[in-house]
Amino acid sequence: MQEAPDSGERDRNLSEPFKVSVSRSDGLAVVAVSGMVDIQTAPLLTEKIIETLAEPPAVLVMDLSKVDFLGSAGMTILVAAHKQCIPPARFGVVATGRYTARPLHLVGLDALFSVYPSLSDALIDLNDGTDNFAGHVAS
Repeated sequence: MQEAPDSGERDRNLSEPFKVSVSRSDGLAVVAVSGMVDIQTAPLLTEKIIETLAEPPAVLVMDLSKVDFLGSAGMTILVAAHKQCIPPARFGVVATGRYTARPLHLVGLDALFSVYPSLSDALIDLNDGTDNFAGHVAS
């Protein structure tokens, strides 16, 4: 009788491929991430954030709504990105469910920076009450 793979292996097999893209518009930057954020993918995400912060946006949103695993390496990157957003720049994270919002809450990072249930909620709160992000350019 063959054993079923453990849930971690099963999750890894069903995971979306890791992708990161940046959209910018009028001082806003959204870094959208999908797949697993772990020790393997962390350097790619770090590189994209460094590129994004080379021209510091007024608002930086990390959109983790399509992330299906957020490891400690990913949380460390979020803390570093938050620290690099020097006021008056604003920083927020879109995180939903057990793969992203729950780990951020369990380690207390939701007390360090704002965590939102949707990109629209983040944009409205961080962008002076509007979710205007039309005409963005992805890179």
